Amino acid sequence: MTRLTQCAAALLLVTAALLPRAGASEVVDRIVASVNQQVVLESEIQASIAYQCLMNHTPRTALTAEERRAVLDRLIEQKLLRQQMRDAKFSAASSQEVLHRVEELKQELNSSQKTAGTQPLWSTELEKYGLTEADVEQEIGLEVELLRFVDARFRPAIRIDDAKIESYYTEVLLPQLSPSGARPPKLEEVAERIREVLVQQRINEELANWLKNLREQSTIKIR
Repeated sequence: MTRLTQCAAALLLVTAALLPRAGASEVVDRIVASVNQQVVLESEIQASIAYQCLMNHTPRTALTAEERRAVLDRLIEQKLLRQQMRDAKFSAASSQEVLHRVEELKQELNSSQKTAGTQPLWSTELEKYGLTEADVEQEIGLEVELLRFVDARFRPAIRIDDAKIESYYTEVLLPQLSPSGARPPKLEEVAERIREVLVQQRINEELANWLKNLREQSTIKIR
């Protein structure tokens, strides 16, 4: 698992799994919230919904009030993080990173459908969800930037000692592997992977606390 994928798992506290939703092209735009005077638009909600459905390969259906609020909360937290990125003058994702990820998505889609060509199938998927390739590139760029920013902010201060790694190995990993009957790996073989798991858990905790504080210190209005 790459560090970016691991960070994505950590960031699930911010981007909780979304259920199927309607496409962005069907919506007349309006302001639904403001975050420190920066607006959140209905089109942003719908674009985020469509993108998550594309990524999860799920159909679009209407949102419940609770699901819609979860999407809005996610966008509010993204706005807060982007404001912090701006203040820290954190660099944006490079176009090369974004285009590479788009190509990976095309290949994943191609593999899942067992087809030879990617572009026609990709175009069909984008049309199905009411998205353009530029929409997808924008969403991916934001994801990459936020993941890098969160990792850069919290990782340097996190220290995981050997005792915590051994504790995770004996109390979590071995019991998980026991039902399979397979020979468990030695501690030294998985120590670094365990360390990364524990780092990501700490990033989760630190990020959740930071977002809570940012919300309390910010002016957030829901229309």
